[in-house]
Amino acid sequence: MSETVNTTAAPAGEQAAPAPKPKRPKAKSLLMIGEQTNALFESARLAKERGEKVGWSASIFPQEIAETLGIVVLYPENHTAGIAARHQADPFLQECEGPLGYSNDLCAYAKLNLAYTAVLNGESEVELPDGGKMVKPDFLLLTNNICNQLTKWYENLARQLNIPVFFIDTCYNPMDYVTETRVRYVRAQIDQLIKDLCAFTGKTWDEERFKEVMRVSQLNSYLWERANNLMDHKPAPIGGFELFNYMSAMVCNRGKDSTTAIMRQLNEEMEQHIKEGTSTFPVEEEYRVSWDGIACWPYLSHNLRTLKKYGVNMVASSYGKAWAIKYDDLDGMARAYCFASTNGDNATTMMGRRMEALKRMDCEGTIYHVNRSCKVMDCQMMEVQRQLSVSWGITPLMMDLATSTDELIEKSTTLAKEHGYLHDGELAVVTAGVPVGVSGTTNMIKIHMIGNCLATGVGVGPEGAALANATGKACVCRTIEEIRAKFKPGMVLVVPSTSNEMLSYVRDAAALVVEEAGLNSHAAIAGKALLKPTIVGAVGATAHIRDGLMVAVDCAHGSVQRLQA
Repeated sequence: MSETVNTTAAPAGEQAAPAPKPKRPKAKSLLMIGEQTNALFESARLAKERGEKVGWSASIFPQEIAETLGIVVLYPENHTAGIAARHQADPFLQECEGPLGYSNDLCAYAKLNLAYTAVLNGESEVELPDGGKMVKPDFLLLTNNICNQLTKWYENLARQLNIPVFFIDTCYNPMDYVTETRVRYVRAQIDQLIKDLCAFTGKTWDEERFKEVMRVSQLNSYLWERANNLMDHKPAPIGGFELFNYMSAMVCNRGKDSTTAIMRQLNEEMEQHIKEGTSTFPVEEEYRVSWDGIACWPYLSHNLRTLKKYGVNMVASSYGKAWAIKYDDLDGMARAYCFASTNGDNATTMMGRRMEALKRMDCEGTIYHVNRSCKVMDCQMMEVQRQLSVSWGITPLMMDLATSTDELIEKSTTLAKEHGYLHDGELAVVTAGVPVGVSGTTNMIKIHMIGNCLATGVGVGPEGAALANATGKACVCRTIEEIRAKFKPGMVLVVPSTSNEMLSYVRDAAALVVEEAGLNSHAAIAGKALLKPTIVGAVGATAHIRDGLMVAVDCAHGSVQRLQA
């Protein structure tokens, strides 16, 4: 169905993972979700038996229209997510990419549903794991406020099943608001769709019934958003992945009283946890992160298991809150659905919402779930990730868990070097804390030299790459007497400063490393005159470089590198 972020097991010998809590019975609200889902499929089956027309709908379509008319509609996206979550998707994906001839680059929601539909239509013999709960539709409800691939998916369904599509064109909206011209354009389509749908189904539009459905829908949007916002408490009252289970109520049943009951129950349960200082998150919450991207349906449990090893709770998600759609009349409906989902997203608004969520929820970071089948979301998500990095002034990199400050410094600087942000010989400022990995304990700042670099300064050697570099054994001396006793031709002479007495030794040295700074110093002038690779201003060189160590002198970068242990 989708691709998940890479996770790495903790290295051997690290501190134990947070201890699991005693298991709680399944929450009443979750049981209610299951009952509501089963009831929706059953109502579709019964409607079919009565000879009524049943539809399939895109997830961000004005569900309130169908609810007002008393038409039963099912939701392919929600249905396929459930199949994927139960690890039953592979036969359908293989059927779609094989005999049905669709590209493997298509949206996985679409591929799974197209194959499922082929079974319903007698064109495939793949076994249906749910016995055919998604009854064959008589019509389709569609908006293009998610992506154009959804439009082509439903066009194919319409052709395959020979049924009509009732379509609302929202047009892509690149601004952070919806113009009145666009509202009028979409409102006219809504009015015409209601007329056409009434004519097709034999139903009658009731304005008072619509106002009641709209009221219920708005209440449910409020309660859903409130539940998401309650995650700002510490510890969060529930595990963040649990919230994904409640999305079906908002996708399929936004205008139903049964959803109100579920959302009220969910809010009450979360409030009780907050009051008692408890949480359904299975271990102690040590870190808080946000989730960006589509829920990774086949690997929700895997993601939870991996994150809980480190005490990481996902407390915020832009994906779940997308179904809190707010409006108060048909014009408001037109405006809201123009701005829903990815139709009203640009990098600036997306970044603003995510920064607000990160601050409000006090998150330590973000997990980006890149799903290769959803191009529109991934393109935007990667750009938002880049802009957030720029906005924060940092570039986030993920590394294995460290158990000590020394290990943390080594792992973090090595990772930064591998990504090209640090180079040998550079100085890095590292902040950390003791104990390592505990939020709020940052109490250390260290200046750390990168790589095998032993000393840095200013290279003043001769021009030309070949002449500006040299290797040899280090001869570390602090006096002329030490030089006379230890120095041999071809060595790299490491001294605090130079004098005329040392010139004969400098002439025979492979290179010169001097602690004294200055381009007009004795060492700088002598090095240039004798065509010796020379580094001046190498602070601490006589202390950091071990006598007899093989070193490389690089005048271009002003560094002295260790060549052997």
